[in-house]
Amino acid sequence: MKAIITAAGFRSRSGLNGVMRKELLSIDDYRDGSIVLRPIIDVLIYNPERTGVRDIAVILDRKDAIS
Repeated sequence: MKAIITAAGFRSRSGLNGVMRKELLSIDDYRDGSIVLRPIIDVLIYNPERTGVRDIAVILDRKDAIS
């Protein structure tokens, strides 16, 4: 199974106005019997792994490319 995570955008609707990337905002996650704070992108990648997703593609902004 494959998954696509869209992490690109202008951050205009999140209200962050460039202060922080929205995929790095922390949310609660349940891991190994306890609740932990993790970045959204980490939770999105970790959870599909447990459900059988083998290939994950992350769509980034063009400015995020490493040259």
